Amino acid sequence: MMEHLSNILNKLLVILCLITLVGCASPRIASRSHLYSSFMKCHKGDTKFIMKYRKKIHFFDDIKYNPQQDTIYIMELYGIIGELSVTIWNKSSSISYEDQSLNKTNEPQFDNYMIRLVESWNIEKLINEGESHGLLPQYWIYVSRVMIKNNRVKIECDRFKDFYKGSSQ
Repeated sequence: MMEHLSNILNKLLVILCLITLVGCASPRIASRSHLYSSFMKCHKGDTKFIMKYRKKIHFFDDIKYNPQQDTIYIMELYGIIGELSVTIWNKSSSISYEDQSLNKTNEPQFDNYMIRLVESWNIEKLINEGESHGLLPQYWIYVSRVMIKNNRVKIECDRFKDFYKGSSQ
């Protein structure tokens, strides 16, 4: 009987130690390397040109974000003759890149109307606007929404044809 009671107490002690260790473990934050690897999978099949510049831009190094909970938006336009416009933003920070030399600027590279539609993740409206404007040449704008919540990363990606809404926003 004593041996049986000793076995039960030993098992309870092991379970108590495991619970304590798990409860005290520090949470895994959304690391930059995890963000990069997840983000690089977005639009991967669309064009090699995108991947060429994505490898050169420090998407998550140049923007301040909360690794516990945040939403980061990314808009990218890569033209056929080397035009480049990229804007990355969240509630507290924004950075843009332009030209093949990847000049950094704090000015958004896209129309405010587009940015508002991306922030509301209204992809259907973005696609419809791009289809109805028929600008030439027709460039794709690639959009990504990086959501960080409870140390988990979820990335949504889509694309739409470029349009300029102008002052009729």
